[in-house]
Amino acid sequence: MKASQKANDKSWNILRNAFARAVPEGGDYTLCYGFWIKSGIFKTTIYNYAVGFRADTWEIVLVPIDSDGRSTGETIRIAKSDVSDIGKTLQGYVKITSSKSEKPLLFSVPYFLPDAVEDTYQLPLNQHAEAEQFHAMLKNR
Repeated sequence: MKASQKANDKSWNILRNAFARAVPEGGDYTLCYGFWIKSGIFKTTIYNYAVGFRADTWEIVLVPIDSDGRSTGETIRIAKSDVSDIGKTLQGYVKITSSKSEKPLLFSVPYFLPDAVEDTYQLPLNQHAEAEQFHAMLKNR
């Protein structure tokens, strides 16, 4: 089930505003939503990202945000030259090993998320074209 138009519009506004605040040249990037769910025994943590990418220069910018678009950490910029490995986890998350981070970066760029994910502090949205472009860029590294 895809996101409703109202939820989709709200989520895209959150992403655009968060990315624009963190990345002054944000208009040069294709924007999409990414997340990672870290499950533990007693706690589950959800990490949300406004993800900007440029397929022509192979660059990714991750802006950590909460579900309201507020920054929750430092913006991470990854160039093709920074990446030593790209793969997928058993859970389907993208796994990027980069000189920009001590640990591999884990996140998913879904094609869509339904309205119900708002209950888990994620952003419901439809981003089929953007996700398709992002995953194609990773394959063409």
